Amino acid sequence: MRARSISTVARFVAICVVVLVAGFVVRGGSGATPAAAQADAEKPNIVFIVTDDLDKASLERMPNIKRLIADRGATFDNYYVSEAVCCPSRSTYLTGEYVHNHHVGGNNPPNGGYQRFLPEGHEQRTIAARLQPSGYTNGLFGKYLNGYGPESNSQTHVPPYWDRWFAKFNLQRYDWDANDDGTVVHYGTKPQHYSDDVIAKKARAWITRRASREPFFAYVAPYAPHGPYVDPPAHTTEFAGERAPRNPNFNETDVSDKPGYVSGRPLLTAADEAGIDQRYVSRLRMMLAVDDMVKGIVADLRAAGELDNTYIFVTSDNGWMQGEHRFSGGKGKPYEEASEMPLLVRGPGITPGIRISDLAVNTDLYETFSDIAGVPEDRDGRSLLPLLHDDASSWRNQILLENLSGDGGEEPGDGGEPDDGGVPDYYGIRTDRYKYIEYSTGEKELYDLDHDPYELDNIHATADRALLSDLKAKLNALKSCSGQTCREAEDTR
Repeated sequence: MRARSISTVARFVAICVVVLVAGFVVRGGSGATPAAAQADAEKPNIVFIVTDDLDKASLERMPNIKRLIADRGATFDNYYVSEAVCCPSRSTYLTGEYVHNHHVGGNNPPNGGYQRFLPEGHEQRTIAARLQPSGYTNGLFGKYLNGYGPESNSQTHVPPYWDRWFAKFNLQRYDWDANDDGTVVHYGTKPQHYSDDVIAKKARAWITRRASREPFFAYVAPYAPHGPYVDPPAHTTEFAGERAPRNPNFNETDVSDKPGYVSGRPLLTAADEAGIDQRYVSRLRMMLAVDDMVKGIVADLRAAGELDNTYIFVTSDNGWMQGEHRFSGGKGKPYEEASEMPLLVRGPGITPGIRISDLAVNTDLYETFSDIAGVPEDRDGRSLLPLLHDDASSWRNQILLENLSGDGGEEPGDGGEPDDGGVPDYYGIRTDRYKYIEYSTGEKELYDLDHDPYELDNIHATADRALLSDLKAKLNALKSCSGQTCREAEDTR
């Protein structure tokens, strides 16, 4: 009887020990061991700030972003989005795929928008789905995808793999709604309700709570500088009287060598130019709210002792035309002002102030985030870490540009912005020297960017036939590539 009692007690003690150890082992439902928890804690955090319709030149005017990100990290001088339209570009950020593979071709259904993203099954395979199993806590703040919310009856839907969700529904800066972790919340017309300031406040509060715990991924998506153009409460006087840049392609004199959607455009009037300048000032003021947010996030991370263990990326979903080639606004075009993006990165091991001239594209961000987390993936892009750490023995030679929107690449009713749409679908290739475009209309463009950086002279009609044949063959390989075949096609010499 005594022996049996001792055995029973021993079993009971053993069970208690197992339960007690399990209590220490389990962390956030991940079942991680203490060693694994320590490994997770050492993984870098990731803050991904993606603005909306930001042209490259305007970001250079932001003092805090320049001082705290560019001067303390890396600037990419040749970074592009494959399709210069909001929803296709953001879908690429989320999936790591070229547009012809994720099939979200535009902003509007049936070919685009959240209404196309969801039935494609992408919410099960976003970057959040990749990072969460490796120990990351994920939060999204601001813009998700065009059409998400009342338009698709998704206003209380929180996608899987996101631990914190604050997604705004529309473009309004005041009197707007958002999905706050499954509950629709409304913000009114008081100064403190300015949407990008609210997004910044929500993101900063979450980042502060997550810092020094498990590694986190913060997807922060303010709406600046997208219209409607409403100055932030704290920035209503800066940049007064400034004009948009007047580069050589501003109100281009001769567009007869360009496709019909360009060559048919009249010269800009004085009123057109005044409108461009007015919007330019508002866009800069709106970006100052983002500049304030970046300053705050850096300060929060520094206070938490996590700044040196955090990668901070600042970029956009597409650029914006401001008078170039006679366009008073818009995106969706293959021209540099619409397709070339700013990309600044600060983080562990990055030499302060470096500039990277290698070709990069938005398929690369998914791969880079996965690589940072220690779970490299095999989608269409490649990790930028070798470039950031000066450890790349070779790099790609070309990238794909594409516009598969089927709707001209513009979004209707976007709050006072000019409608300069009507862009035919196209595929194009950007090499370190040339840009070659084939439109669905049969029209073609070729620019030698070494000698013509403003894309004034379409040399397709006079170019060497061997050069055209080579570019066409490389383009054909790229526009049907997937995964490893994309990297092979991009590496072809």
